[in-house]
Amino acid sequence: MQYDLELENTNIKTYRIITGLMILLNIVALSIQLFTIKIGLFAKSVFVLCILACSIFLILKAAAWINKKMVPDTWRRFLLMLSAIAWMASEWWWVAIVLLGFDFLDYSATRHLVVSVSPEKIIYPSLFQKNIDWAELSNLVLKDGLLTIDFKNNRLIQQAVISTGNPVDEAAFNRFCREYLAKAAANNA
Repeated sequence: MQYDLELENTNIKTYRIITGLMILLNIVALSIQLFTIKIGLFAKSVFVLCILACSIFLILKAAAWINKKMVPDTWRRFLLMLSAIAWMASEWWWVAIVLLGFDFLDYSATRHLVVSVSPEKIIYPSLFQKNIDWAELSNLVLKDGLLTIDFKNNRLIQQAVISTGNPVDEAAFNRFCREYLAKAAANNA
């Protein structure tokens, strides 16, 4: 038996705003570079393409925000990659590295956060996935949509769980956790 619990990502709006600001900053910086620095035809073409693509994206996002409609946000990572390519075409290669790093962080911060609880271990989605052994825990409880992971070293993680199509039976989940916590305690005794 395995339980997969999707956690609520409370900071996703903030991350998307920051990404939008990064794209806007790229438009400004690339425009300044386009008109002030002597660069080759290829670099100019990439700069113009990037400026146009980023501008169209931001205009569509602004229109969607004004109309209070949700627009898929799948293009933002592509635009960060395109901006990185544009910066690579110039002498400012280090900006491309920063953008690629930011793109990775954006992906990590906005992905679906799923905790997998199985008889072998608990898989927790942090920046890099953490494998937690049952022996490391003193308690693991799901109550009123709040998942609490209590470690033996007094570290505590609490996060809200999103109710998906298959709601988790909290009583059965808590019995499952108590059973494997007891087995881990018996094995370490």
